[in-house]
Amino acid sequence: MLVVRKAAVLGAGRMGTAVAAHLANAGIHTLLLDLAPAELTEEEQKKKLTLDHPAVRNRLANEAVAGALKSRPAAFAHPGRAALLTPGNFEDDLPRLAEVDWVIEAVVEKLEIKKDLLARVARYVGPQTIVSTNSSGLSVNAMAAALPEELRKRFLGSHFFFPPRFMYLLELIPGEKTDPAVVAALQEFAELRLGKGVVLSHDTPNFVANRIGIFSTVYAINAMDKYGLTIEEVDAATGRALARSVTATFGTSNLAGTDVLAYAVASHYEAAVDDEMREWWKLPQWVLDMVAKGYLGEKTGGSFFREKRTLVIDPATLEYRPWQDPRQPSLAAVASIPDPVERVKKFVDFDDEAARFGWDVLAATLVYAANRVPEICDDIAQIDRAMRWGYAWELGPFELWDALGVKETVARMEAEGRRVPEWVSELAASDVPFFYEEKPGGLAVWGPGQKTHRLLPARPRRVVLADVKRAGKV
Repeated sequence: MLVVRKAAVLGAGRMGTAVAAHLANAGIHTLLLDLAPAELTEEEQKKKLTLDHPAVRNRLANEAVAGALKSRPAAFAHPGRAALLTPGNFEDDLPRLAEVDWVIEAVVEKLEIKKDLLARVARYVGPQTIVSTNSSGLSVNAMAAALPEELRKRFLGSHFFFPPRFMYLLELIPGEKTDPAVVAALQEFAELRLGKGVVLSHDTPNFVANRIGIFSTVYAINAMDKYGLTIEEVDAATGRALARSVTATFGTSNLAGTDVLAYAVASHYEAAVDDEMREWWKLPQWVLDMVAKGYLGEKTGGSFFREKRTLVIDPATLEYRPWQDPRQPSLAAVASIPDPVERVKKFVDFDDEAARFGWDVLAATLVYAANRVPEICDDIAQIDRAMRWGYAWELGPFELWDALGVKETVARMEAEGRRVPEWVSELAASDVPFFYEEKPGGLAVWGPGQKTHRLLPARPRRVVLADVKRAGKV
């Protein structure tokens, strides 16, 4: 197995620091580097420090570690793990990268900034060092262009989900020149040492989980006016009612940040010119106005919600009003149903605006996910795992589609005029109309261009419990 005795995280923002803390939780000595400040704080001036003082030059990284020790949920498994982090800065400490086995770039999500830093990193890393980017959706190949040819073999994307100590998903994104042995070694290390569920993504905009998750989010936000729903009703209809995370549409965006959402949507619109749903990758003006006003989510005190969800933004005025419990009958009817499949079935068959909206969002998401294979990954299992592990959905899109009935749902979609991918229509008309099939050799999946279900690759020393449950073995 790959040995990582020492690592480095470049970028001491919220995500970079949390990744560094997770490495420390695994017992890995980690450098945490950021910019050297250009100005003194008032406190530093009172202490008569200069810009050359180590406490000043490492201030951003030191403050990040201190913040991580106070964070909730806790970034460190034990406060003592913070001792494994060594704060530093880009100007003084990049030569120390020669000592490390894995370098993770985690600076601001701007391609040119990442490329410039990676070009500097290339001067110092050792001949065996793996270098990766924690970008949430920028092109890995575009970043690799800033690296020497030899280093491109050891460069890939490694997209952690926040907070990395608790979110199971790690997306690995090989570039065109990435050595497959490097990908396999890092996957094994991440699974066995970091406790991650790894999904292998192609180098496409927003990778796997965010490609599906953000589409579903922006579709719901754009569709809510058609059904006359409030923000509270949208979240109720796109959370547990659809077997998804309780944070749902607006709650998740409130956590991630409306600025992050707006940037991801805009950058996808520019990059994914062949996306059949490209025109849906636009946020309504009221959300953009929130970003302009600085309503960025929990990090600024709130965006869609404030005061622990006691206040909710009014899209028409951008003023906050008291929370109002959703009153649609369908939402009340399914709220106490524990089984996710039974819950979703009852919800989407209901006849009120919340249920019609929920079905619209679900159907659009299922079709969109089906159109992404094999664009964003090799098979449907990667998408299902990404959505369970990265977005905390109870069932992935294709798992839920199976449970609802492929024949029945495809018939409903086509009757509504939705363009179901041909490979899904062929599945619905087959003798085994399920995306997943248990075979003697293991779990098999359906996909584009197939005439039969194909076995998923075996993962030695690793069991996916959801796959075992699906096979009826627990």
